[in-house]
Parts: sequence; structure tokens; C-alpha cells
Amino acid sequence: MSLEAQPRTQRKSLSKLIKFSLLWKLALVLAIVAVLIYAVTRETVAPSSGTVAVAKRGPLNISVLEKGNVEALESQLIKSEVRGQTKILDIVEEGYQVTPEDVANKKVLVRLDDSEVQEDL
Repeated sequence: MSLEAQPRTQRKSLSKLIKFSLLWKLALVLAIVAVLIYAVTRETVAPSSGTVAVAKRGPLNISVLEKGNVEALESQLIKSEVRGQTKILDIVEEGYQVTPEDVANKKVLVRLDDSEVQEDL
């Protein structure tokens, strides 16, 4: 049976079916192309590693611990003029910073045992 021999309604429905089928195929091809373009052009974001925390306003305390050597800008050599050995009776605590007032008031930083020297006098 030829196309002209078919009833007119059958030809119309066959024509609609072919057009509908072509539209679906075209839509499918466009969707595939869109997915491929998206996959090729999207930026890859590296997954973040580390700790995640919520930020909140407040004081920011930063402590840095390092090892190293400390040298004085000006150093003084202090020697005892007393011969022999002596004992330290009193000394300021470690890390004490001498102020200009301490110098003006002649603050004693170290007290040595002077009993042997006193006996010789």
C-alpha cells in the first residue's frame, strides 16, 4: 500500500509521529551536548582539607614558641675581686630587669658571704 493509497488521517498521524520522534531525538542530542560542554568547561574545586570552624567575634590570642639564642647588645664582664671561693647568700630572681631607679638607688643584686674577708680585716 502506497502512501497515497493510505487514508488521509493515517498519513497525518504518521507525519506527526515522525515530527514528534525527530523533536525528541533533537532534544536528546542537545541535552547530551549541554552536559558535555558543562563537564569540559566547569572549574574543578579542590576539596579542602583541614579543620572547619564557625567564625565568631572576639579577642584573637596568638602565641608563638620558638627556639633560639639571645645575646645582649652590650655585655659586661663581672668578676669578683676576692680570691678563693665564696658563697652567694642572696641574688635577684632570674629574668629581673634592672631599671634606672635601681641603679640610682644602688639596689643590691647579689650578696656574697664576706665572713672570711671580715676575719682577715
